Amino acid sequence: MTIIDCRAYDFVPGTLPMWLDLYERRGRAIQRGYLGAAVGLRASVVGGLNRLVFMFAYRAADDRTARRVAMEADPAWRVYKQRSAGSSALVIQMFAPASFYVS
Repeated sequence: MTIIDCRAYDFVPGTLPMWLDLYERRGRAIQRGYLGAAVGLRASVVGGLNRLVFMFAYRAADDRTARRVAMEADPAWRVYKQRSAGSSALVIQMFAPASFYVS
């Protein structure tokens, strides 16, 4: 079964473009090395603005945990997180497919 880790970030108004630039230059390659390519990265255009949603797919919850623990231990990731801190609040949700849906 595949699970989807959906991470929604609500940004301080005006800071999302700066954060995206920093992520592309400093964070994306590190994160991709541990988590693989994101299933989706979307910014809101209607409704609650200043929201960014990442979606990552994992084989199981323990796969997600192992990958994220390894990434969090990387000193380069820690530096990136310090640089990007303070501009957003995070809400995490994890989704599994419905029993009748095969992905």
